[in-house]
Amino acid sequence: MKSIKKILIALDDEPSAEKVALAAVQLVEALQAEVAIASIVEPRVMMTESDMTEIGMIMHSATNVEAEVEDILKKEFGQMQHTIAQKLFPGKEVELFIEDGSPYEAILKVAEHWGADLIVMGSHGRTGLAHLLMGSIADKVIRHSPIPILVIPTKDE
Repeated sequence: MKSIKKILIALDDEPSAEKVALAAVQLVEALQAEVAIASIVEPRVMMTESDMTEIGMIMHSATNVEAEVEDILKKEFGQMQHTIAQKLFPGKEVELFIEDGSPYEAILKVAEHWGADLIVMGSHGRTGLAHLLMGSIADKVIRHSPIPILVIPTKDE
């Protein structure tokens, strides 16, 4: 097996993101590995036109609203990534990636582009209808990844 020199940590916007990054800290230190953090902005409609009208917003076009929401999400991910990198990996260079698209595909794309040897990510442990409707990003990454995955359970106990 190839040695692990580059660890990609995939973080979402859930409160458990820091728990996932924290689980990777010891591994990064023990292996003296490089580290990167990736977050994915998934295209989705956040509000309907009627929702926006009700709260007094004027919608010029769905594209403009989606672009604004995407920009806000990217900024929030950037702030979260920067905070986690400084807090958990002080003094270490951490590459930060914020990508658009299908989460599992974007995670795999970043891993390939950056040359990751391992992906660390969380799993919310959804079951039943929630799992059926939303699918599991971790499941898809595991099925399609050519490199090892470390999945951190983040379901509330």
